[in-house]
Amino acid sequence: MAIPPIGAIGGAAPAAPTTGVGGTTGADKPGGGFGGLLSEAMQKLDATQVQAANDSVDVATGKSNDISKVAMDIEEASLSLSLAVQVRNKITDAYNELFRMQI
Repeated sequence: MAIPPIGAIGGAAPAAPTTGVGGTTGADKPGGGFGGLLSEAMQKLDATQVQAANDSVDVATGKSNDISKVAMDIEEASLSLSLAVQVRNKITDAYNELFRMQI
């Protein structure tokens, strides 16, 4: 029985910098690199939070009767926020570790 290989995670940046037109790397462009990836992730997090809030309001005002969709959207928003907090904690720990290094 053959086991299929694990595919790439969606939304992850390539490991090696890729060159674009004119020989520029992704980090040279505005919004590229780690900062751009972080900004995009925060925008997606905000979108999930807004979607969950809008769905909750729709159910509360009677515009929608799909409570299961609201529950799933709220749980997705909660998990996204938890992931963002954990990533922030790891980044902060890494920064503090670099700051404590002796030269």
